[in-house]
Amino acid sequence: MQTDETKKFVELLGPICDLNGKEREEYLSELKEVYISKKKQWAEEHKSELQPRERESLMDCVIRILYRSNLGIKDGMQIHEKTEDRLVTRFTNDCPILSACQELGLNTRLICREIFHEPYQALLSEIDCKLRFDRDYDDGIRTRSGQGYCEEIITREKKQILK
Repeated sequence: MQTDETKKFVELLGPICDLNGKEREEYLSELKEVYISKKKQWAEEHKSELQPRERESLMDCVIRILYRSNLGIKDGMQIHEKTEDRLVTRFTNDCPILSACQELGLNTRLICREIFHEPYQALLSEIDCKLRFDRDYDDGIRTRSGQGYCEEIITREKKQILK
């Protein structure tokens, strides 16, 4: 049974199935820009929440803002690694984007990388300009397609020493 979120993504991603070449690239780019705009608008509306709270580490702040508040993830998230400058999360929860891609026969790696990567980066940059979002797109993307989980990696660039 399809969730409302999955239905939304099936409708949104469905046109990709009928597009090729430049038209497909343009549609993917348009969707990415829409989601970047949504993340920036969300950040503006929640500006007071974007800083770490007293005694809250930067990575705990990222978990609270990106995963809990913005994406609404409550279950199925495992903290695989958390340091001052690195957060690796693994998700086993239901993913409406994965479900929509499976239903439509689309490559989840492509969709996640081309549409959703930069919007996540945009939101993280609102929290701290040195945060970087990544997924392991080359190693089976680990977006559940073969690994059973989606792995996301957030790092904070270290200060560069000027010579």
